Amino acid sequence: MRCRRRLNRQTGFTLVELLVVIGIIALLISILLPALNRARRSALTVKCAANLHNTGIAIMNYAASYHGWLPACPKDGGTWLWDLEAVNRNNLMKFGIARENFYCPTAEAQNVSSLWNYQVTVYPNGVATPITNAQGGVDSTGNSYDGPKLPDETGFGVMGYVYLFKHLSGAYPAVPLAAINHWDYQSTIKPHNTPPLGRAAKANISSQTELVIDGMISDGSITNPNFGNVFGGYNIAGKPFPHQSAHWFGGRDPAGMNVMMMDGHVEWRPYKPLAKGGSIIYRWNAGSLIFWW
Repeated sequence: MRCRRRLNRQTGFTLVELLVVIGIIALLISILLPALNRARRSALTVKCAANLHNTGIAIMNYAASYHGWLPACPKDGGTWLWDLEAVNRNNLMKFGIARENFYCPTAEAQNVSSLWNYQVTVYPNGVATPITNAQGGVDSTGNSYDGPKLPDETGFGVMGYVYLFKHLSGAYPAVPLAAINHWDYQSTIKPHNTPPLGRAAKANISSQTELVIDGMISDGSITNPNFGNVFGGYNIAGKPFPHQSAHWFGGRDPAGMNVMMMDGHVEWRPYKPLAKGGSIIYRWNAGSLIFWW
């Protein structure tokens, strides 16, 4: 009792008053925290759009230097939609984008060297140097080869975005028959897009033609997808890490996705599946993992 009275005289608060102050602070935190989370998510969405905007500039600059041709996927390009050949990512970096522009900031966990160099062999000084996941996606000296001056490389890395470039091998991931909106694998920049593979119902103008897309992924369920429990993943030095959908902030569904069109503009597409009156459908099914847009 003496200690309590001494504390009260020194601080000027009674115990009840102190509890009231603590309660008010807790209430303010509970009110402000959701607003802060929304502000953080909005900032990440804007940063993601900036990534795609910068990517669009690099693609346009590339095309301007090669008579309108876009980067093309050679035969060592992987099998999943977000696999990108080392030669293509290096070419885009030469035209002004950095490693962080290849990954959505809402799924920053994807931006690790083990995915960046998923199946990549580098050739410093002309000597083949494989990079393995067991090394964490770096060579024996710790180099992940993500600077602006890169050696020759073969193979592919796993990105955070989907790049709809033409495949030179002629092998294209299968898509559902319903996926006939405004996309195809693109070979050149052009004002009107006549899809060579027939994935669009009709020709599109460039502002409707999708070129680079957020990695919105779910588990293997088509009818009841779960974006917060994505199967598959990757290993770093033997430790498993799950894949993560872009713009998923808890719960079951993502907030939406950013899409960059052929004319360079970026638009936000809220997540609303076709069954609920929206336009989001599954585009590519890997069995345990599905890409949506």
